[in-house]
Amino acid sequence: MKIELAELNQVKITWPAYDATTEAQISERLSMVPGISGFGRRRYAHVIFVPLLMELFPKASYDYDALRVSDRLAQAFYSMCVRFDLELTFDESGAIIAVGEGASPLIQQMISEREHALRPFVAEALRHPLPKLQPYEPWQGPLTAEYARLEPLVKGIQNAKKKAMEQEIRYPKRRRTKKERAT
Repeated sequence: MKIELAELNQVKITWPAYDATTEAQISERLSMVPGISGFGRRRYAHVIFVPLLMELFPKASYDYDALRVSDRLAQAFYSMCVRFDLELTFDESGAIIAVGEGASPLIQQMISEREHALRPFVAEALRHPLPKLQPYEPWQGPLTAEYARLEPLVKGIQNAKKKAMEQEIRYPKRRRTKKERAT
């Protein structure tokens, strides 16, 4: 069996002819991959499912580009979940679940479909959890002596910008007519 990158987000799965029993086993295993398409001995799947295919077909030949793109997409999906304040963790059965305000059945379904790709990221995050970010607080003053020296300059620039914006609101620039521009 050969699994290679067909398009930017799709892998092509091909295999030589086998006996009817082996072909039936291959088709049965491939039916476990969400959204797989194709017929005969050529199927297509989304590239994020490469880790699942690796589990289903450990002896297959995998294209390096397919592995690289799959890993990159899984990392992007995991980062998106973290950005939306979803904590991904393992439940008692070992499945990945989303915990947080934004967790919904649809997001949980997407996480369940991509579970094989997300497993290494969740395991690493649980080993080394990221610190919780503090809420944003406005700037409280200079951080170092060098910044303290530059503070009057920064204040002056901010005041000049504010004054220019106020003048623009009070006295908008008048557009010159074609006749005025010609002279």
